[in-house]
Amino acid sequence: MEHSRIKKRNVALIEKCVMSSIGIESLFRKFAGNPYKLHTYTSQESFQDAMSRISFAA
Repeated sequence: MEHSRIKKRNVALIEKCVMSSIGIESLFRKFAGNPYKLHTYTSQESFQDAMSRISFAA
């Protein structure tokens, strides 16, 4: 399978509203073959902390 060799790309979302985050996460899960992994954060500070461990290169 071709897509199994492709590394998932990380996408960051900074969203304070929990319901919005859940809705967007469900859209990402709906498409099994999508090449993205969604990471949600509630603040800019938590996102900046995660950047030291996760690559969010554009």
